[in-house]
Amino acid sequence: MAKVEIKDGVVYLEGKPFYLSSADYPYFRDEAENWDDRLEKLKNCGLKVITCYFPWRHHELVIDGKRRFDFVGETQDNRNVIRFLQLCQEKRLLVIAKPGPFIHAETNYGGLPDFVCPLSNSKIEAMLNHRGEPVTWPGSECSEDGRSAKPWPLPAPLDPVFLKEVEHWLGAVREEIITPLSYPEGPIFLVQLGNEGIYSNAQRPPWEYDYSNSSLQYFRQCLREDYKSISKYNRLHGTTYSAWQEIEPVREWKQPGKMEDLLAYMDWSSYQWKYMREIYRLYSSFLPTELPYVVNPTTSFT
Repeated sequence: MAKVEIKDGVVYLEGKPFYLSSADYPYFRDEAENWDDRLEKLKNCGLKVITCYFPWRHHELVIDGKRRFDFVGETQDNRNVIRFLQLCQEKRLLVIAKPGPFIHAETNYGGLPDFVCPLSNSKIEAMLNHRGEPVTWPGSECSEDGRSAKPWPLPAPLDPVFLKEVEHWLGAVREEIITPLSYPEGPIFLVQLGNEGIYSNAQRPPWEYDYSNSSLQYFRQCLREDYKSISKYNRLHGTTYSAWQEIEPVREWKQPGKMEDLLAYMDWSSYQWKYMREIYRLYSSFLPTELPYVVNPTTSFT
């Protein structure tokens, strides 16, 4: 079977190092009738790879109160991502598929559909910063002065209701797009999860996220795994907690007076990568494929 591999930071295609000379083409911003011409021009530039986001809000619609996916252009020509990818295949252009779920890409609400916003679904909790305020992103409604989009709270990535929606989306992408169009039968040879972290926020400081209940529950689970017993945690931190649920993460910097005080900051700092890892693990479990996964965290995160 033909293989795509990543070893030591190098992509190998059919056992040979492959240089990713690529360009991003947001097919969803263009008229479908232009795709062929644009792809031909990109190919003539010497490019071998097209990267493209699949905006969730572009492909899952609510029509007459019912939700449906459109990957073939039934409701709008430029939703026919299947045809777009077939054109890439015809032109021998490989594709890095980027289904999010959050994509940024200068789209409304980062490409998320309105129905996963905590304002629309009260069962979904919002991501919170250290002050307990919702972390927001420009939504799909204009502000009163018409100059900007209203800030909408982002869903907490580990919220179970939101995760079920993500599973529904990525499952559809896998079934309708990734599986039938994977290399070598199709052009898709890599799959990117998320974008610049979870919500294009990998560069943000550790007190900016995530203090939602679902995140804190996982934080305490990580503490249990790290310290094994509450007595050991107390001994190292100089605390007297009787249960893991009593432990709160640090929320602002206060100069540590002793090592025990510093350890609480180290716990929250360590949690940041475990949090990212868990979300990427969940996303990949919702979209199982033999293709390699890639992520694009910002430089400050790496």
